[in-house]
Amino acid sequence: GRTPVPEIYNLAGSIFQWANERRPMVDKHGNPTQYAHPYSSFWGRLLDASLRKK
Repeated sequence: GRTPVPEIYNLAGSIFQWANERRPMVDKHGNPTQYAHPYSSFWGRLLDASLRKK
């Protein structure tokens, strides 16, 4: 059989870091926002709690 390929994710320097550094962001309408959607509680650990879009 084939050896399964591990799922590896590296989000260092991602939108989460950008948000955590309080850099400018815009929402889907082009309006300034401070929030980022973490997609799940797993990924949300990379994002400051005050910046999590619920």
